[in-house]
Amino acid sequence: MDYQVSMENRPAQWVATIAFEADPRNAANRVENTLTQVWSALEANGAGPAGPPFSISHYAKPGDVPSSPPWTIESGFPIEDQISLPRPVRVHQLPAGPVLSTVHEGDYDQLMSAYLVLDAQLLAQGLASAGVPREIYLTDPVAVPDPAQWRTQIDWPLEDT
Repeated sequence: MDYQVSMENRPAQWVATIAFEADPRNAANRVENTLTQVWSALEANGAGPAGPPFSISHYAKPGDVPSSPPWTIESGFPIEDQISLPRPVRVHQLPAGPVLSTVHEGDYDQLMSAYLVLDAQLLAQGLASAGVPREIYLTDPVAVPDPAQWRTQIDWPLEDT
């Protein structure tokens, strides 16, 4: 796949997430189950998501993509404001700042290729990572069952230059 990579600025964003460990064999199922759990906690507290679901890939670090499992992943939703939710849901704010971004089209099993492209760009351009990448799921697999049509945005936070 030919990836278009861009540098963009993201605003700070409140999020509700749950962190867990997974490996390549069960990561997709764990993400799906975790998103359902976060959604339920939001609904039970009269709140809703303020955008598409996402995962933070705590296992991806520049020059070490992919790292060895188990992977620590944090999945959830953006929310409008800080709210109180029961554990294991964590409410926190993702910082504002620049990101290196690309969109992957296709099955989640092939997402690593997008990570490798961003990793190569980070190293080639001498950019400093300000954190771990985020997968933003732009397509709902329930509404679009064909994995070839799924779109996932990957944002890799950068240090301000």
